[in-house]
Amino acid sequence: LIVDDAVRATLADQGLGLDSVPPAGSLTWLRYTSNISLSGEAIDKTDLIDQSIKDLVEQANRAIPGLRLAGFDVLIPEDPSQKPAIIEINSSPMLTMHVYPWEGQPRNVYDAVLDVMFPMTMAAAGA
Repeated sequence: LIVDDAVRATLADQGLGLDSVPPAGSLTWLRYTSNISLSGEAIDKTDLIDQSIKDLVEQANRAIPGLRLAGFDVLIPEDPSQKPAIIEINSSPMLTMHVYPWEGQPRNVYDAVLDVMFPMTMAAAGA
């Protein structure tokens, strides 16, 4: 964990500091953001995501002219009565997290991307 101003501020918002000992069983946030570059962990849940959410992301992808490859960050509420929200679209997505997730099914996204971008590679490989 990199202790920086963001960590100190997040702790301070909770009335804590670096030397604080939170009560047993309590939840203490160290950052308000969570991503791989900030020591987050990639957990693959692809097979558990409802098809309607996958359809939403595909529709959003098609709505952006010229967007060939993208990563979508989607907030999926635990309450099924609430709608998911696309919060970020990355036109240069990190693919490695899908190949080597911390937890869950590894996915060979590199081959899939190449097959879509260069369909002749599928024919050459005998696919």
